[in-house]
Amino acid sequence: MKKRLPLILALLALLLLLFACTNGLKEEETSGEMTTKAETDRTEETTASQETGTSEETTAQPGTTGEETTTGDGEETTVPEPRQSPTRITFDPSQDYKRVLTFQTQCDFEVVSDPQTGEGMLKLSTNDSTTNDPSVFFNYVQYCKLILGEKQASADDYKYVVIKLKQENCQGSTFELFYCAGNVRTTAGDCVTMTAFDNSSSEWQYILFDLSGFEKWKGKVNGFRLDFMNTPGGGAGETMYISEIRLLESDLDYYRLIGADVNGQEERTLSEEEQKRVDELLDTKDPAKDAAASDYRKQDAAFEDDDLTLFFADLVQRIARNNNTSTGKDTYQMRMAKNEIECCQAILAASSAKNGLKVYLTDFTNANGDTLKAELLWGYYFNVDGQDIIDPLPPVVNREDLLPGALDWNNGGNHAGAIIPNLQRYDGFDIAAGENQTFVIKAHTTPDSAAGEYSATFTVKDAEGREVKKATVFVYVWDFALPEKTSCKTLVDLSWWSLYSYHKCFGGDDSQLYKNYYDYLLENRLCAYTLPYSEKGAFTDSRIDAYLNNPRVTAFQAVGWTVPITEENVTSAYRYLSQKPEWLEKSYFYPIDEPNVDLNPNILNEVNRYGKLLKENFPGYKLIVPMHVNKAINGGDYFTTVAEYVTAWCPHTFFFNTFSEYLSNRKLTYRLTPQLEQKYGTFVERMQKEQAGGDEVWWYVTRFPQEPEITLTMNTASINYRILFWQQKQYGVDGFLYYSVTDWYQNPDNPDIIGINAKHETDASYPYDVYGNGVLVYCGQYFGEYGAVGSYRLEGVRDGIEDYEYLTLLEERYGKEDADLLIRQITTSLTRYTDDADYFLRVRTAIGNLLDAK
Repeated sequence: MKKRLPLILALLALLLLLFACTNGLKEEETSGEMTTKAETDRTEETTASQETGTSEETTAQPGTTGEETTTGDGEETTVPEPRQSPTRITFDPSQDYKRVLTFQTQCDFEVVSDPQTGEGMLKLSTNDSTTNDPSVFFNYVQYCKLILGEKQASADDYKYVVIKLKQENCQGSTFELFYCAGNVRTTAGDCVTMTAFDNSSSEWQYILFDLSGFEKWKGKVNGFRLDFMNTPGGGAGETMYISEIRLLESDLDYYRLIGADVNGQEERTLSEEEQKRVDELLDTKDPAKDAAASDYRKQDAAFEDDDLTLFFADLVQRIARNNNTSTGKDTYQMRMAKNEIECCQAILAASSAKNGLKVYLTDFTNANGDTLKAELLWGYYFNVDGQDIIDPLPPVVNREDLLPGALDWNNGGNHAGAIIPNLQRYDGFDIAAGENQTFVIKAHTTPDSAAGEYSATFTVKDAEGREVKKATVFVYVWDFALPEKTSCKTLVDLSWWSLYSYHKCFGGDDSQLYKNYYDYLLENRLCAYTLPYSEKGAFTDSRIDAYLNNPRVTAFQAVGWTVPITEENVTSAYRYLSQKPEWLEKSYFYPIDEPNVDLNPNILNEVNRYGKLLKENFPGYKLIVPMHVNKAINGGDYFTTVAEYVTAWCPHTFFFNTFSEYLSNRKLTYRLTPQLEQKYGTFVERMQKEQAGGDEVWWYVTRFPQEPEITLTMNTASINYRILFWQQKQYGVDGFLYYSVTDWYQNPDNPDIIGINAKHETDASYPYDVYGNGVLVYCGQYFGEYGAVGSYRLEGVRDGIEDYEYLTLLEERYGKEDADLLIRQITTSLTRYTDDADYFLRVRTAIGNLLDAK
């Protein structure tokens, strides 16, 4: 027994040594344990949510090739840092990494020398035909202790991780980086970010992981799991080389590594000569200077009520229900061209509670007795971020009978009567003390309307029918007309299913309801995807020809929305539409929305497949593909991959942000890379080249992002709905697409109400509340209308489209230089624009005066 004791002790010592060698992060109470299946599932969920945009603030910045020995200005220099340090991880083939690199999955690894430079690098190779998610864990604690003999770096100081890599035969292009730091001892699914690498290049490239927004990236750095490729199941033989991993304090250090200019962009000011020209343009003679509106004096009603205040405002500033501060305007003069729609607001504020009020508006009439059509709408309030503001604009109705086809909501239909009152249908409307009711006055001109001044009377009566407030409202019509054919092309989805479901018209009505909604949009210069009487994309009803011939219809889906793009359907559409060149000119195909290769690796090939089919069967086809993500791929990026077949480019607006603008304002959404800009030019330059080659350029907005970039949600400043179209003209964009105007959601406070609530997405996982996304018209059924009820935002969008027309006419008559100068008074980029409503209207009025004079 005594003879065996030393042997037993030796075996115990050997076991203890082996245990210490394999205990990944036991040192300093950390561990490099493999992620469990549940953690992997959570990782996939996190990755998916980031890719769809619900946590865009933490999505890593993609990168491609770059040289580490250049500065922002392109001059050669030497990076003044040691070859190997806690913040610059390199690989030496002479060192032993068995305690540093552990837990490999579906791959082999070894540290080898680069045959060209002799430098060390980590070689990762897939080893199985079923490989789909190869990875290896890098134990940073053991690296610092065994390889460097130094302390770990702190994640509090270094928020950016950069990996220098090159690849061979990699089918995937997404690199996931799991991290653990501080008290986090394992690479869990909520500690991950990802970025893309260029799998078409065999050159060295840098990729950036931005961890600045990750809550658990704090304390000492413990390790990383390198999920170096999400491969679509390509199997063995895919290889990645990593020569270094850097921890950086600023992403500017990364941009310097790749040779990008990191100086940002300064706002260009006008020259003295340019400013002089702007002043001349703004001071153009005003033909309405001596009109009656300029000498207007406040009117008193026969039974003037001093507890009520009536004031007016333009439509570019929204008045909250509890804001009774008068604008000081006792009247309003709308300025408009012929063949235009223009609006103003009349706000009736109460210092004490009022009941049973009614309002009336006459037509607009000039001195010769000519009239303009007038509409009076009332603002229905929603609570948006704690403030009551208007959005739905149903018509004021002074009659007691329900309109034809209306559901009797007031008598219990869907229990909506108490929630959606039909203003003035029975007993008028009420205003609580300290609150107001907003009305929108809408004037219409025709191409033949006489130029000059018109006036209408706005009257408020109390419950006894006595006149308690009165004002005259004016319109001045310039002596020029907007064309029927709108220069700004548009496409929006108008859901047939939503209309007929929520109007409860289950038996059909020979397309009358859809036609009512379509015509309402068309009146406001918006074109829905699908034409009325287009049954599943077929052209069998001759009534469709009236729309094909209508110059206001600038775009439609040639085979209808959701109709398969097959050779038979495409050929049939071409056979009918080729009867007239102008019909073909309006025809578009929209088969794929927002392609993303991380969700579908073959999606860009699908775009090209559709393009090839159209090229063979529909000469002169227009293929439009909205795009919201991009990365280096196939030796180029998303846009170059589909360039052969896409003929109507439709990027999200934020693609027009440049890298220098992004550096100057980190709130911007930047979906390109400085490397792609270096290779192809700015996105504006790229799109200009496509237009020069005969393609069209459109753009679109969605619920993301927030300010300073513009969206059409309710919590966007109302002036911005118009400025968006000034920006569209500024960037030379031909068309505007919006994914839906009837994406009606269920009211969370009353499940019976659908399509008449403010909150759009109600998912608490969204980073902020979204109001009104995809909804520009409301279900008229709730207000007794067999058609659309418009919105405050739609009025702004239409005004913006008409502003685009003003700017187009200005460019034609005065030249692009003058037009650009005036555009720059309002906006200089996607995020630099005025919030001064008075100045905005001054510039817009000056443009009208210029067009009136020439």
